[in-house]
Amino acid sequence: MEYTIYHADGSFFMNVTCSADSLAAMIPDNGYSVEGTESVLSTCVGGTLARPTDAEISTHNTEEALIDFRIERNKRLTATDWTQGNDSPLSASVKTDYQTYRQNLRDMPQSDGFDPLNPVWPTLP
Repeated sequence: MEYTIYHADGSFFMNVTCSADSLAAMIPDNGYSVEGTESVLSTCVGGTLARPTDAEISTHNTEEALIDFRIERNKRLTATDWTQGNDSPLSASVKTDYQTYRQNLRDMPQSDGFDPLNPVWPTLP
């Protein structure tokens, strides 16, 4: 069976799939469960479930996508750090190409049409 578990204040704790017998051990002190699964944005107070609006879900998804974008962008920057060192074996023109690439990565969130749900990555030199 699927359940949604809430903290005592009605804030979302987690969704679980388990038997009714094992459910009690997962519920936090003074928390409670509701049969079925709900969004992490749902709240339940006094047995009344408040589901998130479409706008709240969209905002949450965009915020999560932005976090994922930043993680990926930072990986791409880290992977090219070596290109900027004084001891880099790259020619000056290739080094400049990497500088441009890295700046484009940094500028992505401020660029027109930026969509963290579907980022368009610059091409690696």
